[in-house]
Amino acid sequence: MQRRIVRFLLIFGIIYATLFGGEVEHNPPFRIAHQVIAAVILGGWLIVLLRQKRPFPATPFDAPLLAAGVFWMIAALFSRDPRTSLEYTWPIWVHILFFYLFVDLMRRSVTMQRWIMEGVFMTAALVILITAFEMVTWYFGLGILPQFAQSWPELFGFTIPPQIHEASMGLNYNNPTAAYCLIVIPLALAGSLTMPQRDLKWALRGIVGSLLLVALATQSRGGLIGLVMLIGMITLLWLLRPETRARFPAILQLVLAPRVLLPVAFVVATVGVGVGFWLFAVDPAHPSGADASRVDLWYSAVEMFADHPIIGVGPRQFASNRLWYGHAATSYSNLPLQHAHSLYFNWLAEGGTLGLVIGFWLAVRFGRVWWRMWCAADAIRRRRLEGVLAGLIAFATHNLVDTFLQTQFMTLMVIVAAYTVAGGSPYDAHQPSPVNEPTAAPRFRRRMVGGVLVALLIVQIVFVPLHRAVWAHQQTLDILGDRERDTVADLQTALDHNRMAQRFDPWHTLYVLQEATIRGRLAAHDPATYLADAISTYEDALDQHDAWAQGWFNLSALYAEAGQYDDAIRAVQTAIQFDPIPARYYVLLGDYYLAVGDETAAYAAFSQALRKMPALVSSDMWLEPTRAAMLQTIRTEADGTGFGFDLALYSGDFATAIAMARSPGDVPGLRARHDALWVSDDAAPCPWCYIAQRTTDEPEVREYMVWAEHLLLDDTLTAPDDLAAGLTAEKAARAALFLDESGAGWSWYVLARLGLRGDLAASDDQIDEWLGRSVNLPGNYNFRFSTTVYGLNANLDILPQARTPRISALVYEPWLLLAERHEARAEWDEARLIYDLLLDFAPYDQVLQTRLAALPDEVHYAPD
Repeated sequence: MQRRIVRFLLIFGIIYATLFGGEVEHNPPFRIAHQVIAAVILGGWLIVLLRQKRPFPATPFDAPLLAAGVFWMIAALFSRDPRTSLEYTWPIWVHILFFYLFVDLMRRSVTMQRWIMEGVFMTAALVILITAFEMVTWYFGLGILPQFAQSWPELFGFTIPPQIHEASMGLNYNNPTAAYCLIVIPLALAGSLTMPQRDLKWALRGIVGSLLLVALATQSRGGLIGLVMLIGMITLLWLLRPETRARFPAILQLVLAPRVLLPVAFVVATVGVGVGFWLFAVDPAHPSGADASRVDLWYSAVEMFADHPIIGVGPRQFASNRLWYGHAATSYSNLPLQHAHSLYFNWLAEGGTLGLVIGFWLAVRFGRVWWRMWCAADAIRRRRLEGVLAGLIAFATHNLVDTFLQTQFMTLMVIVAAYTVAGGSPYDAHQPSPVNEPTAAPRFRRRMVGGVLVALLIVQIVFVPLHRAVWAHQQTLDILGDRERDTVADLQTALDHNRMAQRFDPWHTLYVLQEATIRGRLAAHDPATYLADAISTYEDALDQHDAWAQGWFNLSALYAEAGQYDDAIRAVQTAIQFDPIPARYYVLLGDYYLAVGDETAAYAAFSQALRKMPALVSSDMWLEPTRAAMLQTIRTEADGTGFGFDLALYSGDFATAIAMARSPGDVPGLRARHDALWVSDDAAPCPWCYIAQRTTDEPEVREYMVWAEHLLLDDTLTAPDDLAAGLTAEKAARAALFLDESGAGWSWYVLARLGLRGDLAASDDQIDEWLGRSVNLPGNYNFRFSTTVYGLNANLDILPQARTPRISALVYEPWLLLAERHEARAEWDEARLIYDLLLDFAPYDQVLQTRLAALPDEVHYAPD
């Protein structure tokens, strides 16, 4: 029974760590649970060693691993945020200790090795099943997953869609899923070639073939580069075998000799990786935002290294420090990225020269150990060690354009490294022959067990107040995330929880940022009581993290509320310095300049806001006379340009937009914009078509969305030949949703209108659901800054005082209709919730304000 329990725990632990490790730690309860569970497992293992009077395992990696752990702690102490950085040295030590745990288990018996590898392959089988479920659900629209609600065969028969879904559910995203496949494919292949049992051979062959399909289905470009490298490595290792070369003619055997083959393979691999690197990441012929952002991240990493050349910026500090090294003028690097999108650039920035030296030391030491083990191994173990090497090289290649340091991948790294030094073969009949390279006397290594256990216990004692702080922080979030609890009393309760978090963990600056947000929301309810405290707290928070762009933006609104407009201008200019993209920053800047009488500067700010967000022109903010005059001047100066076309369109001035697009000058690009709105010069304008095509970057999705609108307005039109045959408004809308539901939400509005006019059978509840899914609100900023910089959820939202229009009135038209339907049924709670939510994104909208004011008093939000 005990053996079964141990086997189950080993396999389950590997599955859980691989599928969820490093993916849920931003959630406070999971963060606490993972830390405690890891400590319990390691502590239990050390206690077993003590009871059995066994020494701490000795491996060839002792010196570099100890150097790595100590170095990252020193780098954390000298980082910009030692509190956060030191906490992230814990996973580093956990991975190191789990390496020794796996070494110890593998050296104990062949059975343990077998169970560990079973865990690896069972995890692979789960990844395959999850991916198969994902792709089948996507293609057939089974409705089990909400994002896959459309069936392609029901629309167009058993044909191939123009765009294939990127498999990502296996490890929560397509790139990690591909990287995982690169490691496990060669392990399973080696096992299939050396396994004595026929059924296990075929099972592993099935895993190899299925993982190849999974890797291709992810459509990860970095994964594709790694897959090419993997195939090349497997081929190279096969050719290096003497029995393989003996099969070739004598003349070819000379070419395939190791002294010739290895240099040629190195050159080919280097050139191939370089070409792939260029094509997928640097080539100006691929000007996608993601590609440009990746290069910008690399620039930032190099600049960090130049400023911190010895020990870098510290572990888990790239994301935070990048805010001081932004390249947003070139492209807008996504804020949620926690790394440099390249393991090597990330290591360069966070570890500096010493970090690179230690990393190189580990790599060289592994290579030497691997070679020595390979030379001493039998044929079976050689094949398996070759699988380890091929997988690691392919994984390292993928890491050229990605960074995979999460527990998901470190679990596999630890296992293959432990297998390399543990000796033996998990399916051999004999016991493994361990590689013992003690670096100290056995007695000292036995004492090490107690020392490590004491250190582990001390760390857990240190973590106790941190956990209490995280738990109090979660209680804060529970209140802030509930719209019903946005009252002074509830916010005061949230503030009490926040103060408790700060009391338990006074070094964590995130809690100070959270306090500033709470006090800012209190000031929105009662400025006379809370405004001064809110300003003071924001100033303190920004002293501790002065690159918090939204913090400066919120502070500017508080300054303005206090009448300190010069301070407000400086604050919002600082926000723009760190994040020059959001149009809302320029809107408030323009308002502040108007307040101090500088209309020239206000005009420049409003013009910049409109250029960044042309849909802003539809806001009621322009009804104010001074703004209205400025808008008219901006539109006049933009006449005949793409910017002017957008302004005319979003303001509903279709006649002007048509005139611009059909003018003799024919400004490049205007006619294409025109054709998305009017399929012919005689057709009625279709403003939603233009909005629809700008909500997604996928051309196929865009085309189906546009034609869904055209066919809704006029079902006698004929869609282009490049779209599916027999296209109707319903089929076009569903096709767009099938290809990209997150970017094709407007298509739900097409279906709702079809249902309302009786062209599509639908119940009232179904129509309400479609209307509700029609609006894609801008991404929520609440968790992006906190999870990126601190790795922990927080609610750092825009304050009510700082709200500006963020979406066009045309975009939320479906929700206005939905609210009307709720009002007609006297469902006041649901209607109020819609109006309240929309006013967060369109605070000047007079229609929303009027409708909300007309609702009966004393309503409460519905439970859902």
